[in-house]
Amino acid sequence: MNHSLKKTDQAFVLPALAILAIVVIVISIPALQGPLVHDSLKLLQLETLLKEHPENPLINTPLFGDRLPGRIVAMWTFVANTVVSGDVSAYWMKATNVGLHIFCGILLFYLFRSVIRLTSYREQAQILALLIISLWMLAPINLGVASYAIQRMAQLSAIFTIIGLLAYVKLRQPACGYRKRLLLACTFAASLILATGSKENGLLLLPLAVLVEMTFFRFRGLKSWPLAARGWALVLAAIILVTGCILLFNSALFDYGHREFTATQRLLTQARVLWLYVANIIVPFGNDPGVIMPVRISTGLFSPRSTFLAVSTIALALMFIVWLYKRRYILPAFGLSFFFIAHSMESTIFPLEMAYLHRNYLASAGLLLALFTGSWELATGFRPLRPIVLLLLSALVLNFTATSALKSVAWSSEANFRQATYEHQPQSRRAVIDHASYLAESGRVDQAIDTLEPAMTRYFPDDFIAQIAVIYLQCLSDSAEIEQKDYASIGTAESWAPQIEISQALSNLLTVSRNNCPAIDTAELVEQLKTFSQRQAQARGDSWHVDFFIIQFLDSDEQYDTSNELLRDRLDRGEIRAGLYLAERLISQGRQAHAQEVLSRISQQFETAEIDPYRAAFRSLLERT
Repeated sequence: MNHSLKKTDQAFVLPALAILAIVVIVISIPALQGPLVHDSLKLLQLETLLKEHPENPLINTPLFGDRLPGRIVAMWTFVANTVVSGDVSAYWMKATNVGLHIFCGILLFYLFRSVIRLTSYREQAQILALLIISLWMLAPINLGVASYAIQRMAQLSAIFTIIGLLAYVKLRQPACGYRKRLLLACTFAASLILATGSKENGLLLLPLAVLVEMTFFRFRGLKSWPLAARGWALVLAAIILVTGCILLFNSALFDYGHREFTATQRLLTQARVLWLYVANIIVPFGNDPGVIMPVRISTGLFSPRSTFLAVSTIALALMFIVWLYKRRYILPAFGLSFFFIAHSMESTIFPLEMAYLHRNYLASAGLLLALFTGSWELATGFRPLRPIVLLLLSALVLNFTATSALKSVAWSSEANFRQATYEHQPQSRRAVIDHASYLAESGRVDQAIDTLEPAMTRYFPDDFIAQIAVIYLQCLSDSAEIEQKDYASIGTAESWAPQIEISQALSNLLTVSRNNCPAIDTAELVEQLKTFSQRQAQARGDSWHVDFFIIQFLDSDEQYDTSNELLRDRLDRGEIRAGLYLAERLISQGRQAHAQEVLSRISQQFETAEIDPYRAAFRSLLERT
């Protein structure tokens, strides 16, 4: 690194940060105009929730999310956005995210400046930190997170993690007084709680703090710590132990029954995914919004062959980190270690979906720190390379800025978003169906069918959701003609998609069939859905999400008695939800005595623990009978 760099005055840093913030805002302006897409559509539920809780909505509104503790910190910020703007505004949701992105970048500046000052580059700490966070703030992979409204969860988790690390660095300063240490220790603990309450990977604050300790303070045992720090270390050790036990004995966290891959296959695939992340961070190109990232599953060490190469290079990278530490290249080693630790939850054994670019929001900071400081180390050791390094870093900044601008335009409208996603990910079933659906909704049904069918043949010929989409598009066509093979393909289709995606596909088809689709043969559709449901129950142990829509299709054909018999059959096979739904239907049909009989049967057939999750609904139905 160039020791001739002079210590940058604070008067220069603040204007530089302001200019950087302005550039980020200007780049983000087109994206602010776009709608909510994909998982961000969940935020639309807030309008209904707020109508149900008009007084004190920030307190009364139920938790948002499908995991405990409900990512409650992020939820509160979404509710606050909605309360202030009066409705669920995509513009203000995204604008808040852009503001959080700028704030996170500033926090990163102070964190990097603090740790760089602990090395031999103390006098250059401000300029180096400023240049690194400039790369981070302009990186397309991170501005994309700001455009993806619901991923404020990732932003808030990163913000509180950085605050916690800043508190830890200050806590370890030898000149820090007792009261200040106590305040910083409380800040660290609060940051851990808030980071985890934003998103579960906030727990990574703990191993990242250990990394900071081992890298910059050279841990020599608890005796080298002040008394207050020792006490908090014991508290944190207890937290880690309890958390580890919860994770170890919570089998639901490791349930791969709803996934199309095993734990081993996920670990093998993640080696390839990590290198895809690295490529998207360092050399991004094009206007792909980055929300959809299909990845071929690694079924073995050599299937595909790139798996072995990826695993080997990950092992080499970890060995390289050890070599960097031994040679005292502290900052590049720290940055690479930071990157791997930041991925240690979402890229390891937990049965999450394979790949999302927003998982790099915090991790990319470590990689860019390693890239920048490593480049300067190289330029210092080999002076003839200095112009080349400067040229490459300049090109990197220009590429980041231009690519971020292109991606922002892709986020600016639903048409741009779906078109860009489809063009970059034509092998993704979700990208193809989303694009085809948009074409159909725009009146270009034939073009939509011509888009979907070739992609199905090539990439996902037996996919259930795609088969449902074919019938859906045919129903939208003026010349709808649904062939027997289209129905038959439903019964033989495969799907490891989340239940919510299957339900959404069936819901779309139900809606269009109710809006008059004379070409659809309800009896044949129901028969094939029953076959698919049976196969789903055998493969995944639960097919209620399919059976529910079978009932709806039968009802749309006024076959109410057949629907009730199907529900009784499901109740006989141990599906408590079928019994509750049957009782509700019987009550609405004025058959209270039959409903009471069903509820009595439920109380006799099921254990109390099985009824408990549905206790409120069960009691409500009893009262209505």
